[in-house]
Amino acid sequence: MSGHSEDPIAEESKRFFTFFNLSMLLVAITGIEIVIIYVQTFDGASIIGVLFATSIVKFVGVVTWFMHLKWDKILNTILFLMGLVIAVFTFFAVIYMSDNPPEVIEFNVASVENDWSADAGYSSGDYVKIDDSYFLCLSDHSSPSPSPTEKSSSPTWEKVNGVPHEFNWKVSTGDLIEINSLKPENPFFHHYNPVVSVENDWSAETDYSSGDYVKIDDSYFLCLSDHFSPSESLLKFIFHPIIAGLLFTLVFSFWHFGAFYEAAIRDKTIHMAEHLSMFFTSVAMWWPICGPSKRIPPIRYGPQMLYVLAIMLGQTPIFAVLTFSKDVLYDTYFYAERILNLSPLEDQKTGGVLMKLANMVVSVSVLSSIFYRWSKEQKV
Repeated sequence: MSGHSEDPIAEESKRFFTFFNLSMLLVAITGIEIVIIYVQTFDGASIIGVLFATSIVKFVGVVTWFMHLKWDKILNTILFLMGLVIAVFTFFAVIYMSDNPPEVIEFNVASVENDWSADAGYSSGDYVKIDDSYFLCLSDHSSPSPSPTEKSSSPTWEKVNGVPHEFNWKVSTGDLIEINSLKPENPFFHHYNPVVSVENDWSAETDYSSGDYVKIDDSYFLCLSDHFSPSESLLKFIFHPIIAGLLFTLVFSFWHFGAFYEAAIRDKTIHMAEHLSMFFTSVAMWWPICGPSKRIPPIRYGPQMLYVLAIMLGQTPIFAVLTFSKDVLYDTYFYAERILNLSPLEDQKTGGVLMKLANMVVSVSVLSSIFYRWSKEQKV
């Protein structure tokens, strides 16, 4: 805290020797670390544990004395810890930002055994077999099908070198894999395979998202773009992380401006509008993290952590205004009866600090939960 000696010279001399002694201690700890690394007296895990402990000791010493947190106000310490927490979670979020590659749990390769038949219809890209030769269909045609061995002015078949193969696979993660090859000596089909059995029959009245599979008769189709109703499109826009975060932050800050805050206290209708607007924007704000809908699902874990950090930073200005303002912002509380032995300005500053602390507790708890679920998913 900011306690000062009555003799500035003595105080400065005392601080100098404190800094000197601490710097000598840090040099000694660094020397011990170098010896531990090069001598390797312990096993690897023990060395990492000792180095981690000594790093913590040096970090605490530097930020407490050399960064003057020992003599600064408690609010400066809180702001420093806020930045430290944000930096740590940002670091881990960036590390784990990449997705897991798909894990193939079934993979089959088989040569094409589709014998040509004059009574069958063929589509462009189909392969057929005649004796030991393979042919590629160049255009769609229905039965009776011209023989691939016939010569005509407009060829519909092309003989391929080698044996075409069909690849089929199933993955435990990921929705879609495509394999393709342009090598003429080894052509094969590219095949789409959903992760699970698809029994979602297509319906004209149903909305579909990009990546959805539908079934028509015995054929499967992949949706390449989102198809939403107007109301669902509006919700998707509102629940987008950027829009939801901005809406909540702006509404929350708006109702803490003096004139609007006072109006909400004095008028019941405005007071109800205040709480309803904050409620609905809060629902939108939490949706990218824990939305229950599969149609508008939460975002991935890495972006969730960055999203929470952004919300946390976005609310900081209003807390800073309440905490650092030299004037009482709300007349109602200026004239209100004192319950505690605090002046109106001290009461306001205390409120700003408590709001920020509550914000940090909730944000860090949510970040810890997201990180735990993310790391657990990575191990599966």
